[in-house]
Amino acid sequence: MKESLQITLRKNRRSEDLIQVARKSTGKNILHSYNQSAEAIPENTPFSEAECFEIEWFDEMVKFFLEKMNSDATELERYRLFLPEKLYQAMFKLSQACKEHGVDYRPMDSILKSIINKIRVTEKKLYEKTGADLDVLSDINYQEKPDESEQLTEHAMKIFKALIEQPDFYNRFNEKAQSVYHKSHNIKPGHLKGYAQGHTLPSKWVFACAIDIISTDTSPVSIIDENALFDLWVKPGLRAGKRTNEISEKLKTWQCSEHIIEQSRQQADMAV
Repeated sequence: MKESLQITLRKNRRSEDLIQVARKSTGKNILHSYNQSAEAIPENTPFSEAECFEIEWFDEMVKFFLEKMNSDATELERYRLFLPEKLYQAMFKLSQACKEHGVDYRPMDSILKSIINKIRVTEKKLYEKTGADLDVLSDINYQEKPDESEQLTEHAMKIFKALIEQPDFYNRFNEKAQSVYHKSHNIKPGHLKGYAQGHTLPSKWVFACAIDIISTDTSPVSIIDENALFDLWVKPGLRAGKRTNEISEKLKTWQCSEHIIEQSRQQADMAV
C-alpha cells in the first residue's frame, strides 16, 4: 500500500491555510482542498478507504499542532514518517475495524503524544539527576490541556508539602524508593522541595513513594481525591510489584470507597 496521494500545503492570506489533495498518478489535478481546521474528508468522497486513511493520517498532524501550538499547516516541514509497510498495513486494518464499530482510533495523534510524553519524562529524569530544569516545549509554545497539567501541579504541591513536613523525610523517602520502587538515590532534598513549590512535576513513582511516607499518619484522601490517588499511587504501586491485597487493605484503612478498591483489582488483573 504505497502512498498514492500528493498532499500540498498552501498559505492563504485571506483565511486559513489550505490542504490540497491530488493523486500522484494523475499529476497536479486537485481532487479536494480544505481549510486546516475543517473536516479532512469530504461528504461525497472521491477517495478509497486506503486514501482516506492516508489523508486522515496527515490531518491528525495538522490538527494536533494547530491545537497544541497554534501552528499553521504550512509550518509542517517535517511530516514524513517512514514505517515498515507491514506496520502501516496493520494500522490501516485496525482503522477499518474501528470505523465499522464506531471506535475512536487516531494513530498519528497517539504517535505525536508519545513523542511529547517522552520529552516530558526525559526532562524529569534530567532534573532528578542534575537539577537542570528544562522546559523545551515551552520554547516552541506547546500548550498542554491546562486542566490536566494544572490539576497535577496542584496535587504535587499538596503531596510534597505534606512530605517535607514529615520528620527525616528524605531518608525515609530514599529507603522506600529503594525497597519498594527499586529506584536509586538520584532525587535530592532540593528536588522534593521544588515539587512542593510546583517548579516541575516528578514521575508517578515519586508521587507514590511520597504518598507512602505521608500515609503513616495522614490519609491521602484528605489531601487528594480518589481519582488522583488511583493514578498517582495505585498504578505505580502495581507496576512496582505491590500485591493487590496489600493495596486493597491500605485503601480500606484510608476509608476509600469500594469503587476505587474494585478499580484497583481490575487494574491488577489487566497487568497480569
